Formats: sequence, structure tokens, C-alpha cells
Amino acid sequence: MWFKKLKKKKLQCFLIGTLLFLSSLIFTSSLCMVTSIKGYVNDVYSKDEIYDLSIFNSNEGAKNDVVEWCNGNSNVNDIQVKEAFVSGNDIWYNDKNLKIPVYEVSPVDNSNELPFKINKVESLDNESKPKEGEIWIAQLVADNHKIKLGDDLTFKIKDKDVTLKVSSLINDSNQPSSTVGQIILYINKNNIEDFSSFTKSPIIFIDVKNDVDASDLGQKLTSDVKTGGVLADKDLLIQASVMAPIAVGGICTLASVFIFIVSIILIRFILWNNILKEYKSIGIYKALGFTKKQILNFYIIGYSLTAFIGSILGALCSIPILNYIASKSLRYIGEFNGVDINLPAIFGTILLFSIIVIINLYFVVRKTNKISPVEALRTGVTSSKKKLAKSLIKNTTSSLALAVNDIFKYKKISILITLTLTLSFTLVLLFGNTNVMVGEMNKNTNVWFGLPKSSITVSTKMSLDAPLTASQSELENVLNKVKSDDRVKNYVNGCLLYNGVSVDKEKYNIKSTILNTTVLDSFDNDFEFTIIHGHNPEKYNEVSVTTKILKDSGLTVGDYIELSINNNKKSYLISGSYNSLTGNGYSMRMLNSAVQKEYPEFKGSEIFLNLKDGADTDEFTKDITDEYPNLDASDVHPLLKDSIESMPELILPITQILMVVFIIFSVITILNIILISVRDNRRNFGIMKALGFTSKEIRNRYLYRILILTTISTVIAVILNLTLSRPLIAAAFSNLDVLVISPKTMAVLLVVMIALILLITIVSCANIKNTKPTELMEE
Repeated sequence: MWFKKLKKKKLQCFLIGTLLFLSSLIFTSSLCMVTSIKGYVNDVYSKDEIYDLSIFNSNEGAKNDVVEWCNGNSNVNDIQVKEAFVSGNDIWYNDKNLKIPVYEVSPVDNSNELPFKINKVESLDNESKPKEGEIWIAQLVADNHKIKLGDDLTFKIKDKDVTLKVSSLINDSNQPSSTVGQIILYINKNNIEDFSSFTKSPIIFIDVKNDVDASDLGQKLTSDVKTGGVLADKDLLIQASVMAPIAVGGICTLASVFIFIVSIILIRFILWNNILKEYKSIGIYKALGFTKKQILNFYIIGYSLTAFIGSILGALCSIPILNYIASKSLRYIGEFNGVDINLPAIFGTILLFSIIVIINLYFVVRKTNKISPVEALRTGVTSSKKKLAKSLIKNTTSSLALAVNDIFKYKKISILITLTLTLSFTLVLLFGNTNVMVGEMNKNTNVWFGLPKSSITVSTKMSLDAPLTASQSELENVLNKVKSDDRVKNYVNGCLLYNGVSVDKEKYNIKSTILNTTVLDSFDNDFEFTIIHGHNPEKYNEVSVTTKILKDSGLTVGDYIELSINNNKKSYLISGSYNSLTGNGYSMRMLNSAVQKEYPEFKGSEIFLNLKDGADTDEFTKDITDEYPNLDASDVHPLLKDSIESMPELILPITQILMVVFIIFSVITILNIILISVRDNRRNFGIMKALGFTSKEIRNRYLYRILILTTISTVIAVILNLTLSRPLIAAAFSNLDVLVISPKTMAVLLVVMIALILLITIVSCANIKNTKPTELMEE
């Protein structure tokens, strides 16, 4: 019997199965995106061949101290020091300066014996090292600068040019993400003399014993020894690798839960609607001797099977979607061939979804136990209350007025449509604005990275201990020019990432000794510096720090923190707090005067400026670069360009897929409800036609009804996006208030979705014109 009912309800079963398919697909994909991607990255870095601690940009003088400390520590298994040379802004490709401000060149003798992992993505040969005259570069760098295998890179080194062929594009475990900020180029040891004029900057790798916490050991090392560089452990590299997909995956998982809840509500509605239609039949079944349990099985078995199949297909189809998302997110990590499928998550989703659906089916269907044969024969399909329902607008034949009456007459359907459309619109708008947010990172670097809001950034090469470079005199000339140029509205001078400020990790329980510090001569509000509590530094003894530093250290705004500048320790007042991605969340701000007090030679390496209205930005930038070719002048600081260009490639494919899925969900839901409504009111259509209503008027009655409910849902969705989406995105992205609300994007998405819904309504009502008054006599 249940199979016969299933055959009669093919369309309904298909639509129910589709809803569960989409719910299961979104939920499983989101959950696996978080677990499988992180599991893959953890597996890559769990290999013994990748050492636990790395010190980048260390100075030559610190090398011996670090080696001596490690050799005398019983918790250290091994230490390796790799020769490297640092420079910047002198790599040319196709006669164009790539403007890479900081990079390291390191010789490789055998890539299979390194204390880190190099995986070849594309290569001209199978050699384990670059040949003389060749260079290996990370695929991440190649993509950001459109460099292809076999191309030549030219290094303009003092009085000579050195040209090397790109023979391999690699994935380097030291460079899993542009947010790490490391760019290392690998060459043959016979070419190292060509780069000897660069600053020596050895990279130190430390392997610790299995039962030792690498982070704690690194903290002890940097407390005892002035390393002169940036310490990174595996956790830092893993966190940088998975930050974007996990943030989006978390939001998607939450969204999928809401989708599933709405699907359950809709399934309950569909099933109860069927029971009402078969009210008389159920009474007859009981009169013929069918038990309550048998009648329950008629409905529960068939719909449970539909739910089970839909959940299985959705969970299994998440596998190709997961691998597609993973291939984008993990493009620069290891040798990607696919992630391990989280089978417990897939089977758990199938089981959980099926059980929840079956339980809901039971509680709906068990209401048939109260139906008696006599009551069923007397009541018919609908209850007397529905038949006697009063209209809100009386004595009317207007399609619009009848549509308003239907909204209040069929309250449950109206609430269900509004709830479904509100959820779908809210999620589509949320991810639409997320797309805009990621695509416009370059316009909001002040929020993402805690920078001044400026239209142009002029910068020199970066150095290790202080921003003192050969092009410093050129920057001073530009600064003098900026002060007198009538086109300049305002400016601020300093250094974006000054690594000369350190903190005692053990004393404050902070996970980074070197704090990336933005040092400027002013933190004027005209540059829109972000601040959460308090204010930015106004005096030389004040600093503002990220909330992550406050959280780890237990300090608050108004407390003092001891910092070391040029080996001089002093206490500074924490005047304010803010959030930033810079330095993995460990960054701070202080005035130039604070650094110069301890290090008089300090000079800024950047000028951030805004032009007056009407001034030509391109012309001003060209004037600077033409006169001072060693400087970079652009809208985004060169250190951040890679991060800003690579982030959209990781996030946009995910959000775009989800937008399509949510649009399909809303369309399927509306199709479900309208088809049920049209089918249930077929006899009413005949009555209306007998009374003189045309097919167009009947169809318009449905169109107006859907349009009114869609309009209400649109308004609610817009309000929810304006109020709730910002804190939701902030929670996902390290408490950064980065969401961009784009009215244009929201308007386009809403118009598209409303047009699709109205089109579905028109198509679903197409068979109204075939309904004849004589059908009243036939049924």
C-alpha cells in the first residue's frame, strides 16, 4: 500500500527528496570543508621531514647564539641553518619591476634532504635541485605575478643584471599562504655569488623531540636569545593555510542548519496537507479494518524512504564539491591530489537527517489516530472552520484583494513561504556581500590590516633591523615633495611592519616574541584608523595593541606593557585596542617618536597619503615612479598585494557555489508550495470559472499573493542583513568588521531571485487554463 501511495505522489516525493538533497549537500559540504581541509593540512605538516620551528629573516650575528642555545638544550633533536640573502624591489619580469618588497634567495643542493618540504607542481626536469642559471619559485608567487614555467626573471644587482630561468613551480611548506608573508626563491649553489651583495639572512630550522611542545620551546628560545628574526611554528603555518576556508565553512554550516529546519517544516506541511486531502480515505481504511499501525506505515515508510534517498544523494554529492573547494583552498600546500573524505561526517549526516525526518513524520502522521470513520465521512477534505473562514476584504472580485484574503485565510502556507524566502534571501544577500567584501579588500586595508586609509602608498625596500635602505634618501625627497604639493590633502610617514619591537613571551603568555608594529608620526582620525576601545597612541609612551594580545596576556586598556626596542626595556601605556590580520593577529601601533627615543637612527619607509578631490591619482603616482624608480607608489602596499590578490581565489568559488544552491533551494520551495496549492484548489478553479473568472484573473490571484509575500520576505531579509550579517562575518574573520554592504549587489540579487520566483509561479499556474467547470461534476 505504501508503494502505491508513493507512486501516486511522485512529484511531491521528488520535491521532498530535492529539499533534503540540498540540505544534506550544504551541511555535509560545509562540515567536511572544515574537517577535511584542516585534516589535510595537519597531515602535510605532521611529517617528520618538516621541522617544528623556523626563524626567518634572522641576522647573521644571531645565528651562532641560536645554534649554541639549541645544542645545549636536551629538548632539541636537530638544528639546521640554511644560507639565504634578502633584498627587495629589484626583480624584473618582462621589462617590468615586480615590486616585491622583501624576498629571500636560498641555494638548494638536494631538495629531498631539506628540513622543510618542497613539492614540484610543474617542472622542466626531474632534478632534485635547480641547475646553474635556473630558479625555483613558489606557485603562489607565480600566480600572483603571472609568471609561467620557462620564463626568465632578472635581478638588477648593483652594477650587473642576473637572469635566471624559472625551471620549477613549487609548493613550499614555508609559503603555504600569502598571509604568512614569506617569499623564498631557490637557486643553484653555484649562483649564490651573484647575490653576495644582498644582506645575509640565514633561515634557521629546529626539530624538537616528540613529547615537547614546540610553541613553548620557541617561546623559551626567543626569551633567552635575541634571534633577530620572525619565529614561526607549524601551528602558525597551519592556521594561515586554513583560515579562509574554515571561516567560510563555519558560516555555511550554520546556514545549512537553518536550511534543514525550514525543510523539515515544509515536509511537515506537505505531509499534513496530504492527510487532509485523504481525510475521508483514512476513515474508510479504518472502517475496512486497517489498524492504526498499518495506516501509519502507509505514510511513514514511503516518505522515510524518500528522505533517506535524498539525504544519501546529497551527502555523496558533497564529495566532488568538497574536492573542488579543497583544490582551490589547498592549491599551494603540498602535492594536492584530493582530501580524505570524512566518512563519519557523511554517514552521520545521512543518519541524523533521516532520523529527524522520520521522527517528524511520526508526530505528524500519528494525528490520523484520532480520525474516526464517521467524522471522516462527515468532514471531507477540509475542516468546517476553513470552509467558514471570513474574508478580510469582503464583497470583492479583484485579483489583488482576493490574494490578500488568501494570505490571511491560509496563514500556515503564508508563514511558510515568508519564512523560506526570508531565509533564502538572507543567505544569498549575505554571501553576495561576502563576495564584494573579498573582492574589495584593496579598498579596505585599514580594516583588514589596521592601516591608514589612503589612496597612495609610497614605500622603499624593506630591511631586517630597521627601515634604512639605499632608497631612503629618495623617500625623504618624496616626503619633502609631498609636504609642498598642492594636490596632497593629508599624509602620514612611518613604517608599516617594523620588527624592532619585542615582548617577553613568558611574562605575558603571548605566542609571538616579535610584534609587527605599525610606527607612524601620527594616528590622525582623518586616516580612519580602526579602534575598538580607547584611542590610538597620542604620546611617545602610549601604544595600541590588538585584542589578541590583550586576550593572551590578560591585560586591558589602561594597563602597562613592557616592550623592548633596541634592547632597551620600557613600560608603555596601552591606550587602545583594535583587530588586524597583520602578524597573525599579534600587532601593535606606536609613534615614530617612541622608536626614535630608543633608536635615533630610525626613519620611516612608507608615506601614506590622500589627494584632494579632483587630483589625478595615476598622474601623481607616475610622477613619483618616473623620478624615483627605486620606490613603489601604488594604491596598496606591496607587502599586502599577494594577500589581497590570492584571497579572492580561495573564497569566491565557495561563496558563489553556495549562492547558486540557496537560490535553487528557494525556487524548489516555492515550486513545492505552489504546485500543492494549485492541485488542491483545482475544483475551486472550476467554481471560479463557472462564476465568470478568467484563467488570467485566477493566475494573477496567485501571482499577487506570491509577490506580496516575496516583498515582505525581501524587506525582512534586507533588515536582517543590515543588522546581523556584520557581526556574523566579524565573528568568522577574527572579529574584523570587514563586511561590505553593497546596495547594488543586493538589488541585483533580489531582482534575479524575485524574477525567478514569479516565473516559477507563472509556469506552475499554466494548467489553470485547462481547468473546466465540468470537472466539478467529474470529481
